[in-house]
Amino acid sequence: MIAIDIKKKKKKDFKEEDRYVVEIIFRGIYSKETKYYTRDQICRSILFLAGGDINNLISFLKMLKVDSRDVIDAAELKAGCPGHYFAIPFPEIESFIEKVYREEEPPSDLWLD
Repeated sequence: MIAIDIKKKKKKDFKEEDRYVVEIIFRGIYSKETKYYTRDQICRSILFLAGGDINNLISFLKMLKVDSRDVIDAAELKAGCPGHYFAIPFPEIESFIEKVYREEEPPSDLWLD
């Protein structure tokens, strides 16, 4: 079952006409066994990397077919906040970032909006 935070982010980020495609892709991900990361982590990473663009999502899906670790690594690198591996729901990621940057100023371009 697709996590609620993933469904909400999909609805927020993607145009209505693209949501069905994203849903089908995620159903495919959830129907397969994963070797290194959970299905939630993979879907969160792809959503984050895609940024609401269906073509980006498809590109990262191709990367996923080679090695799921590459998708997670790319998302971690883009987030600039390694260590959570998108294992926590999107709403909790913001507080995680705050903890990481407690001693320093958080980046001004935080991707959580």
